[in-house]
Amino acid sequence: MSKICNSCGKSVDDGANFCPYCKCNTFRKANELAAPNDDLIHKLFYWSYPQGSMLSKTKLATALVFIYFAPFASMTSTIAAGIILGVIFALITLLVGIVAQ
Repeated sequence: MSKICNSCGKSVDDGANFCPYCKCNTFRKANELAAPNDDLIHKLFYWSYPQGSMLSKTKLATALVFIYFAPFASMTSTIAAGIILGVIFALITLLVGIVAQ
């Protein structure tokens, strides 16, 4: 395990009482959660926990799949069909990501 020095930002061993780089003695946890936020970006790309929010790789991958497949499919058919295919592939990606957690 490790923690991050508040002064220099370098990773320090969890058992250390001071930073070997800058001699600071204040630290934060390495995987500390971000403060919860209610804007659209946090609702789309973060999972909310009681301690805070964490960036969701699953939601990010879902958005990227939609962005990739919707225009690609609409080139070969109608725009509505492209959006529907983008949504279908995005939902499949989201479900696979949730199950794999």
